[in-house]
Amino acid sequence: MQKQLKLIMKKRWIVDAMDYLFKQEPEILGLGTMFRFTNFMYGSRSTNDERTYVVQHPDTSVPFWFPFKLWYASAEDAHPLRGWDITHVLEPEPWLTEHLLSQEEYLEDGVYTLGFHPAHCLGKSFRSEGNWDWFEYAVELGRSRGFLFLTCREVFERMNQWEYLGFGFLHGDGWFENRQFPYPIAVYLEHPNHDCYLKDRRVSSELIQPNMTKVVLSRGESVRFSIG
Repeated sequence: MQKQLKLIMKKRWIVDAMDYLFKQEPEILGLGTMFRFTNFMYGSRSTNDERTYVVQHPDTSVPFWFPFKLWYASAEDAHPLRGWDITHVLEPEPWLTEHLLSQEEYLEDGVYTLGFHPAHCLGKSFRSEGNWDWFEYAVELGRSRGFLFLTCREVFERMNQWEYLGFGFLHGDGWFENRQFPYPIAVYLEHPNHDCYLKDRRVSSELIQPNMTKVVLSRGESVRFSIG
């Protein structure tokens, strides 16, 4: 499902449809309803045209690069949608893939979703020879830079699990809680140039680097900490 053309101007319809779909089809974990694209100004003919530009990250036209949940809101009800949503880059050319992955310094540990449709691999929608080599280039480039490859479903499954981890942080004080994970989980607290003080010594913890503390939480356990 994609937002495009007139549907962008009627976002409520999209959210209604997504809410209905998530309620009727429990096997669907998420969607990719928004995608980023190269902007061609009227009259431009190629990516080298001076009237063509790529919106600089993070000031993108669709600025969410991590799974998120939309909210359904009406006069009668308001609730988050059950499933996730995520943006993706549609059929990126090699230069655009290179540009995208080069923005990692601005979004460390982000999730980048590239959308390659099977119909375009050998089809002529974008160019006569198809986009299969664009797909191969993206995979090879990602591997060479150490990116972890997952399907969207695998990303959504991970997000469903990590929803069970509660956390908060404000003015140097924070907390973590393993709400429903059935097994112990490790949380790494990075505190560059500061010390980390745990307020509950009953949990397992270890200073693995001068600026990083590892905390292990079993199901139902929580810990409060201070950075400073």
